[in-house]
Amino acid sequence: MQSSLKPGLNSHAAIVGLALDTPTIVGAKNATKILRSGTVVTVDADRGIVYCGQKKFA
Repeated sequence: MQSSLKPGLNSHAAIVGLALDTPTIVGAKNATKILRSGTVVTVDADRGIVYCGQKKFA
């Protein structure tokens, strides 16, 4: 997964993620300051929620 601190429909991260068929998050504000490398999270993109750890959805 890639991430970017600055949102935008045409942001470089969004375009690269689309081209590589990789889930990409843009506009994550301070996520790179909060999350350490290797931290496992689950993102519910429909609700805009980030869970700590791996979560299974029904």
